[in-house]
Amino acid sequence: MALQAAERLPIRSLRPFESVDGVTVLSLHVVLLFAIPARLTFSPLGGAGSPAVLVGLVSAVFWICYRFSVSRTTVFIAQPIRRTSFLFLAALLASFVAACVRPINSAELQNSQLTLLTAFGWVGILVMACDGIPDLFRFDVYLRRLALAAGFFAALGLVQYFSGQQLTNYLSIPGLSANQDLGGLATRDGFNRPASTAIHPIEFGVAITALLPICLHVAMTHRHLGTLRRWFPVLMICIAVPISISRSAIIGAVVALVCLIPTWPARARRMAAVALVALSTMVFVFLPGIIGTLTALFAGTSSDPSALSRTDSYSLAGQFIAQAPVFGRGIGTFLPKYRILDNQYLLLVIDAGLVGCAALLTVFITSLVCMRLVRRRSTDEGVRGAAQALCAAIASASVGYAVFDGFAFPTFASISFLLVGLAGALWRLTAGPKQRWLTATSASTSSGGARGTDAH
Repeated sequence: MALQAAERLPIRSLRPFESVDGVTVLSLHVVLLFAIPARLTFSPLGGAGSPAVLVGLVSAVFWICYRFSVSRTTVFIAQPIRRTSFLFLAALLASFVAACVRPINSAELQNSQLTLLTAFGWVGILVMACDGIPDLFRFDVYLRRLALAAGFFAALGLVQYFSGQQLTNYLSIPGLSANQDLGGLATRDGFNRPASTAIHPIEFGVAITALLPICLHVAMTHRHLGTLRRWFPVLMICIAVPISISRSAIIGAVVALVCLIPTWPARARRMAAVALVALSTMVFVFLPGIIGTLTALFAGTSSDPSALSRTDSYSLAGQFIAQAPVFGRGIGTFLPKYRILDNQYLLLVIDAGLVGCAALLTVFITSLVCMRLVRRRSTDEGVRGAAQALCAAIASASVGYAVFDGFAFPTFASISFLLVGLAGALWRLTAGPKQRWLTATSASTSSGGARGTDAH
């Protein structure tokens, strides 16, 4: 949003973050998320032991400690996004209790514990973003860092595609071990399918499409940056989406652009149309055959094994849902060896019941509504653009959960909760008249005032 120097006013939300900036923690999280292959984890914690999830768990502990240490005189403002995320955690805890009170084998119980621990890590990053970003200027800084990281994440996928090598199998980090076999580079119809540092090409595709609106926002509004620095992430993602050869990625990209492009000025919309035509032409010329492969993904769904597996799972899922419709059979207890549903919402109804699925949808819907309200009430074009970008990104991520089992893929799940947390931060930092009041209160606090400020 490229704030002017006079607008860079400190809006502190958590007093401990005045010395430990939440943006620093979030930057560490995104570096670990994209730079370290998702298969490498701290072995005692299994799938919950990835470095990025561990940062989230530490963030959650820090936030809880802060909440117990604040003075009763602390002033709170409404924070609906964080509240819905806590309702989601409560629903998962209820489903975990439901799993523990029924006969359960050790494999299901262990996976349920790890899934619940991982969810705490995701929500830890969410609350760190909600409450740890001190002001709009630092929020802006983090969006630039996130866009750049997404660009390098996509660029590694391009290198994998053209080299035909996985490359990440050469990376070894002391203390981390692979929790699953890496295997070779996936292929479809003779085309390489890169995954970058993600677990699967589908995860790679939906992750970069969810981040595309953020990259577009940075490229269009941060004109003080060089042209290459602004547009590098956008270019890398736009090329990487088709070479992921994933229906889910194409759907996610369409959702993101449909949410984003209509809000742009007429000139920007015309340039976007020209860019899409140019990109399609470039893909057609330099990657012959890939357009036909992508077209066949949608035209041949009636005979595609992946699509048939999704539809054939509905009757099986209905049987499990009928056994425990409210809180489910227990989060993480429907193991992949039973059936791969490729629909996280359907899987969540089985695992956490209608309550758990409704809680996750509430998190996404609340975030979307809040971003629409921020855009409506703000007169600053940078803030309006950031709100719409987050709205498009969260919409893309939420649709992604409907086309594959996102909780089984830590990179995408972490990104989706991070985006929700950024929406919570923007909601708090643009609280209208309360923002000016908080700024004044923060100034008095920093000069020795007795009252602190917080966003609840």
